[in-house]
Amino acid sequence: MRGSGDTRTPMWITAAMNVFNVVAAYSLIFGPGPLPAWGVAGAGVATALARALGGGLAFWVILRGKSTIRVTRRHMWPLNRGLLAQMSRLSGPAMTEAVVLRSGSLLFQRIIAELGTVALAAHRIAVNVESLSFMPGWGLSVAISTLVGQSLGAGRPELAEASVRRGLVISGLLMGGVGVLFGLFGRPIATIFGSTPEVLNMAGMAVQLAALEQPTLAAQFVLAGSLRGAGDTRSPLYVSLVGVTLFRVPMVYLLAITLNWGLAGVWFGTALDWAARAATSYVLYRRGGWKRVAL
Repeated sequence: MRGSGDTRTPMWITAAMNVFNVVAAYSLIFGPGPLPAWGVAGAGVATALARALGGGLAFWVILRGKSTIRVTRRHMWPLNRGLLAQMSRLSGPAMTEAVVLRSGSLLFQRIIAELGTVALAAHRIAVNVESLSFMPGWGLSVAISTLVGQSLGAGRPELAEASVRRGLVISGLLMGGVGVLFGLFGRPIATIFGSTPEVLNMAGMAVQLAALEQPTLAAQFVLAGSLRGAGDTRSPLYVSLVGVTLFRVPMVYLLAITLNWGLAGVWFGTALDWAARAATSYVLYRRGGWKRVAL
């Protein structure tokens, strides 16, 4: 749906999933009235049911033609081997990228765990605060993917490039503004989550350091979205490999553990990682190979 330009319908489906998930999780975790109190298992069941609801709603929307595209029975059978092969070529690098990112995330969390429970708790608070800045970047990434794909499909690569340039400006302004807020008010923002003074003080410091990531994070969102929209799923894989293997894990370990910078080293290393990813994505974008993938 997003690829066809319809971003509203997925938004409403996600909203329905979240409302259901909250109600179901509360009911299955605490078991009010006759319902069983399943604890953590109830949260897992609620999440699974919410995902099933979202998938069912999305499938229904497409079958009924309620979005910009419609799928009928003849589209699903018999199988189109050529289309399946093309989907495999596109999804293979994306799946590999996901494995690389998850593996890097496990190693990253292991490094943070070595810093102790205070640093781990402070890091989680800082990540929750920083996730607010992802929203404009993620939204623009989806928009740029759609615009680039449609522009290349129409044989207008110059329009695709114009979309990317405009996206970089808008994303940079929005997330740069968030970065200023993080730098000035990082510590007061962290106190919203509530914890011990030691944890909140460390979390506030991490949020302030997160301000360093915002410009390059904004660029990475847009550039990666433009490459994927063009059908180039290999380049984002290469970017993730560079970021995880050369910067995220080794730099964070060097700064946080070897040089004993603690949680500050974690966030400095993360900022270097995003800068490296954005620079690599920009080089790949400027080479222009993405223009020939869709064509």
